[in-house]
Amino acid sequence: MEKPVKKKVIVRKRREAREKGQPYINSRGKEIPAKQPPAEQASCSCKYECKNISSEQKQLLFLEFYKVDEESQGTYLLNHIQMLPIGRRRHGTYENPAESGHSYTNCDRDFGVIEKKRKAAKAITPKDLEALVASLAKDYLNTKDLTMSKISHFRISHKNPSTVKVASVLGLEGDVMVAWKKVDVLKKNANLDNVPDIHDLPKIHFKSKISREKKNDILGMIDYIEKEEDKDFYRALLENKDEEACNMEVSGIDVYDQSVFAFLVSRVYVFMTETILNLGLTPRRKLMNLVSSLERD
Repeated sequence: MEKPVKKKVIVRKRREAREKGQPYINSRGKEIPAKQPPAEQASCSCKYECKNISSEQKQLLFLEFYKVDEESQGTYLLNHIQMLPIGRRRHGTYENPAESGHSYTNCDRDFGVIEKKRKAAKAITPKDLEALVASLAKDYLNTKDLTMSKISHFRISHKNPSTVKVASVLGLEGDVMVAWKKVDVLKKNANLDNVPDIHDLPKIHFKSKISREKKNDILGMIDYIEKEEDKDFYRALLENKDEEACNMEVSGIDVYDQSVFAFLVSRVYVFMTETILNLGLTPRRKLMNLVSSLERD
């Protein structure tokens, strides 16, 4: 009894016959004729119409390439490939060619590196930092327990920034010593773990001093304030502060340089003063109490 032919054998023989240009029966049972050499008259519809190839060349090309299997076709192509040395490498770094109206300089490459890094990272300016602080205050802070009209002193610490210690008076209230009250300013679902950090600004791990020139520069900006009493207040605030009070430890603050730090310090003073003025409180006494509390912590 003759053994039945396996399907994979039939498929393999069909593929070999198709590649060699021999007749075969396809999967639908239709008989496919063998490949035929090209006729004298071009039968294709391309625009070249094979007019530049003679009948002898067509016959030779059919016998050596189209009628053989794929492996033989690859051998035929390799025998007709001419290996040429590399004339110009298609990779590497090249300087910009000189163009009309453009002269190449050495810093062009550096600007290219800066441009690539700018696309991958975002630079933070003092304006962006101010907007970031404002958005964080809206999303994370809850200051409803901090009533400025009932608080004369408050203390903060960089070790526990989410807790603010407040007091209505310092010392004795009657016969009882007034204790500092702790207030958590973070919202219910907010914590220090999900508060984003600013990694783009380098940290200063040394004591940064605000120079006299920088303080004079800030004093020059006071002239742009409209009200004369406000000018005197800010001018006295900067001129009467001694050097020890201005030389703060900023190891935990991310700033670019002394100029940005001076800008932030001035913005803190302006923010606290505007807040107190809007609440109808006495500016100088309240602000000096706040500053003294910050210095003691």
